[in-house]
Amino acid sequence: MHEIMPPRAASYAEMFLVLPRIPPLMFYPCRVRSATMARHPVTHAHFPLVLPSTVRVSSRQGSPSSMAWGRGPTAASRGARASRRQPFSRGCGTANTSGGRRTGRRRRMADLRTINRDHTAVLIMDYQNDIVNSVAAYHPQLLERAAAVLSGARLAGVPVIYVVVRFRPGYPEVSDRNLLFRGLKAAGRLGEGTPGAEIHAQVAPQPTEVIVAKRRVGAFSTTDLESVLRAHQVTCLVLLGIATSGVVLSTVRWAADADYELIVLEDGCADADEEVHRVLMQKVFPRQATVVPSQAFLQALAPEAEKP
Repeated sequence: MHEIMPPRAASYAEMFLVLPRIPPLMFYPCRVRSATMARHPVTHAHFPLVLPSTVRVSSRQGSPSSMAWGRGPTAASRGARASRRQPFSRGCGTANTSGGRRTGRRRRMADLRTINRDHTAVLIMDYQNDIVNSVAAYHPQLLERAAAVLSGARLAGVPVIYVVVRFRPGYPEVSDRNLLFRGLKAAGRLGEGTPGAEIHAQVAPQPTEVIVAKRRVGAFSTTDLESVLRAHQVTCLVLLGIATSGVVLSTVRWAADADYELIVLEDGCADADEEVHRVLMQKVFPRQATVVPSQAFLQALAPEAEKP
């Protein structure tokens, strides 16, 4: 026993020298700890087992360990965790108070009330002839809704910015390693000056509106869009575009990382795959943006006297 423990009169320095030789009982189950204490009663008389205040000792039979960190979930802590699990969404100039799992999407779609017009811009993306024609048969009202959004934004004084994808003659921007764009190059699509690359006439820009040309999928990639937004002190973006899984997805991710507030107009976007569109709008985008129908956005832009 003296090989394990020094005399009581030993210094603290000597006591710490032998501590590593004492079995680390704090992390043993009760059964093992009890057996060890029976074999070394004097050891634990000199060094009583002291549990931190955050350790809870359980007496349940059959549990693999008799100790658990923390005091267990209280009603308050369970409520706090539940509130943190609520779906995340936000709006430009509005406080969003989304509810539970089943009603989360419905409430997110209805909580857009006001728009800070001084710091908001509408981005209409890839509404070009070739791209619109690829989805028009499945979304006959798409152009009509987009035109209504542009008209409402202009009347409210909210800037409209166009984003288009175009390539110079010979497609010098397209790498053979790019699976998506090398197909466009082979087909000769979306080249500068070609009819298919022009913005659809039903949503044509006004003479003073900015058109940003990109060479990749996202609106920020290979463009000066951020410089334009910064010059106009824009911090909130309203997005509509084709395709949902292309330019819209890439722009949402980039803009969210750049700390822009985001509103995605669900029926102002379209995708060749309806299931992909649904999943993005209902499960992916709401984590970083407020997803609303175009009519809700237009209602938020309306003067207070015109609101219901």
